[in-house]
Amino acid sequence: MKIAYVGLHQQAQYILGGVGNKILTQVRLWQEAGHQARLFLHSPDTFVLPDTSVFSFPKKRGFPSQEVSRSRMLAEMISAIKSWQPDVIYLRYSRYAWPLQQLFDVAPVVMELNSVDLQEYKLRGKLIAAINRLTRGIMLSRAAGLVAVSREIADRPENTRWKTPITVIANGVDLDDFSPLPARPQARPAVAMVSSPNLPWHGVEKLASLALRYPDLDVHIIGYAEKDWSDNHLPQNIHLHGWMQRPDIELILIKSDAACGTLALHIKGMNEASPLKVREALAYGLPVILAYKDTDLKSLQSDYILQIPNTPDNIESHATQVYEFVRRMQGRRIPRSEIVQLIDQRHKEVQRLDFLRYCSKSA
Repeated sequence: MKIAYVGLHQQAQYILGGVGNKILTQVRLWQEAGHQARLFLHSPDTFVLPDTSVFSFPKKRGFPSQEVSRSRMLAEMISAIKSWQPDVIYLRYSRYAWPLQQLFDVAPVVMELNSVDLQEYKLRGKLIAAINRLTRGIMLSRAAGLVAVSREIADRPENTRWKTPITVIANGVDLDDFSPLPARPQARPAVAMVSSPNLPWHGVEKLASLALRYPDLDVHIIGYAEKDWSDNHLPQNIHLHGWMQRPDIELILIKSDAACGTLALHIKGMNEASPLKVREALAYGLPVILAYKDTDLKSLQSDYILQIPNTPDNIESHATQVYEFVRRMQGRRIPRSEIVQLIDQRHKEVQRLDFLRYCSKSA
């Protein structure tokens, strides 16, 4: 197959981070499986990636001017995709912009659903939420298939109403790209979290109460700088490392005993997810703390996973369990054999390619 992967409104900070790594890995694995695959990105930033066509739209002041800029570059990208003549298009869900509807005339489009978008877009303001609510049907009604990263997303009425073929494929990582980190217990227990500013459902600042209660616990937060911390009081045992590349992240994780997943998924009205940062932590061998139902791990009974509730006070009410878990994990790493069949992206891409093939032929 000739597959065009399309990402809309993709900022450089995400494409050069975990999300971008997932996308680039997908394209690479499709190529390794013998398919022609190319990534087409529509972005407010300028950057260069292999096997990628980047269509950067100039940043404008004011919403109307920005939308015009966005739409002009989107039209150019659709024209380039049409010239490339793909057999099928894989579109990562994002808010509609004109003339996106023309993309669906180029080839069958399979859309990836990464969130409960009706809830998430409410966090971006009333205007953006209204635009998404009124226009999402333009895309979903014409899609040849849907790929949801969780069963919860797949079963949402606003997604099932279109009677479109849908499959569930949770996020994964290529385990060949990750070497398990050796356990190097420090004098003090340490927990790490990889996050991004302005994503409140990560629940990063919940960790302040944990740090205050246990001053002998080091809390490493990657992706946050001091300017991103809303509270003026930063506990001394919270270490903000800002944005980091993988080699520097590994230096933090190698001296950490456990990693935190998303802590406030309730903000988006969700209970189930498959965050990349958790899969990367597991690939490195770190035990994890989960505050939601993980699509891949929900049936796994493991001493290396601590499950806490998906509630606003989950860290405060379970601080003792979290602290004791981190201490118990000192000097330990989760055996890769426990998780390889669950999170390895190579297995997942076989499923995805089968679904793409089905949708391209049945459209």
